Amino acid sequence: MNSSTYRGFWWLPEFPCDVVPGQLLIDERGHCQLQLIGTFNLRAAAKLENIDQPQARAIQEERFRVVFGRTDKQAITLLNCFSGLRTRSQLDIEVQEALVGAHVNHEETAFQSAYLEIENLTSWLTCDPIEVAWDEAADSATISHPVAQSCTVTREGVDWTITARGQSQPFQAKHTRESIVVSSQLVYYLELTPAEPCTVGAFHKIAQDLMNLITLAAGRASGQIKLTLIHRSPMKLRSTDGSTTTIDRRVEYHGARIHAADGDAAAPAGWEFLFHCSDAPFESVVTNWLVLQEKIREACNVYFGLKYARPTFVEARLQLIATVAESLGRELQSRGTRKINAQRSYRLCLEDLANRVDTTVRQVLIPDVNDWVERMKTARNELAHSGNNQSKQDVFDLELITTTLISLVLMAEIGLPTEVQLRAVNGPLRLPWAQ
Repeated sequence: MNSSTYRGFWWLPEFPCDVVPGQLLIDERGHCQLQLIGTFNLRAAAKLENIDQPQARAIQEERFRVVFGRTDKQAITLLNCFSGLRTRSQLDIEVQEALVGAHVNHEETAFQSAYLEIENLTSWLTCDPIEVAWDEAADSATISHPVAQSCTVTREGVDWTITARGQSQPFQAKHTRESIVVSSQLVYYLELTPAEPCTVGAFHKIAQDLMNLITLAAGRASGQIKLTLIHRSPMKLRSTDGSTTTIDRRVEYHGARIHAADGDAAAPAGWEFLFHCSDAPFESVVTNWLVLQEKIREACNVYFGLKYARPTFVEARLQLIATVAESLGRELQSRGTRKINAQRSYRLCLEDLANRVDTTVRQVLIPDVNDWVERMKTARNELAHSGNNQSKQDVFDLELITTTLISLVLMAEIGLPTEVQLRAVNGPLRLPWAQ
């Protein structure tokens, strides 16, 4: 992603006449900052509601849910803003989300679809060798790629259609003094289409869930490269002859992430993926995953947060993974035969988690479940009470084994075959000390 600067005028939606000049800066990582020359009329804004109500207090503290802006060419919406550095003539405002292309209220159901690009998505969808078809009559070549695949899933009462589409670019020839290099480009993206218009938050939520799926499949962080939202109100363009043409109103989403996507970086090799789209039907994998995310969201937030964040101390990672294992065991209880209530022990949570993986797969990773459970329980308690100063447990060993087990449990829960799980545990998930 390239950095961008948008210069124009900015205002609070409630006071469209109280405009302030400034510029919006978006860096390569998606971090957004609004630099104002002056400031908003906060006294007038605070009178919008009773001084004791949350919105009035937020405005007095210079926290704004929505800020509108306009440049020479387009409208911009800034969501979830709060003030930063202040001088006598300038106010810097940190922006959580920026929508370039339209003015949208915070909870407005303004978008009818979206296009999402994710790191490693193309490699996950096209694990087979790319085929090039040569047309002798036309003296040209084309890239053949799988047809579009789609599925439908219900989220919070709304039916969503998820479609994977590929787009190939024409071949280009680069002439050198020695040879001619011919190249093209194939990019896959996901089209997200709800049955009815939704808020930007709803699109962000499902986009995050799909990023988690590709992160699980690739075995590494797979961030959002680009999210383009399609506004429900199209743009009307008038031509010189007086006719009107209607086109989609595209709104580009920007926001800082723990993991900054790099679409130009080298993708993992095929064998490094835990699974590919060809290992199970696209409809089955994506549908099962999105349904599963609703059941285990709390555990996944922590687990994938560790995947996206930079590596930290192994003791901290083990403590978090121990919490994820317990939370995952409890959140999955409705899908199994054994019920785990709030008073059920940590030991039984881990046992239930391990038993969700096929025995042949589990034996490769954890030959003795009771020994692993006891070591995890001891390590967790020692980390919580003594900071591991007196621990005899190998925290590196335990953190890696438990993280790997959680990946295998997630693969099993979305219906991936046992042979795919075995390939993963003997391949990219193979423990360094395994025989």
